[in-house]
Amino acid sequence: MTDQVVGGLDGLEEAIKELDVQTSQKALRNALMYSSKPMVEHMKASAPYDESDENGDRKHLVDYIKRRSEKGNGAHAAKVRVGVFSGRMARIAYMLNYGTKYIRAFPWLNNSAAANVDITIERFVSKLRKNLEKAKR
Repeated sequence: MTDQVVGGLDGLEEAIKELDVQTSQKALRNALMYSSKPMVEHMKASAPYDESDENGDRKHLVDYIKRRSEKGNGAHAAKVRVGVFSGRMARIAYMLNYGTKYIRAFPWLNNSAAANVDITIERFVSKLRKNLEKAKR
């Protein structure tokens, strides 16, 4: 799992702390969910797909890729996790991404995260600004 810390948001951080805790968490979680959408879409598009399922009667890895919004550590904090959260499928995703001694690594999760870092940060900052303006009204 990779944590990305965004610097240079001092003005936004102060604006968040001026709001009550519930409003600030809602604004942060909304901005994080909005900003992580391109990453989720990229992960779904690049996820390995088992084409041997002729009947289409079983779920594939792409069906388990999701986002989860949570309260963060601290009063004015939030976090969003992107990935595979089903126990069995999460292990399969991990093995495919990092490889094992029997299969070569196919780093689709890492590549999706790396390819979308810049757009995710841009979307986060713009959405958070809008959310803070809306909350101050």
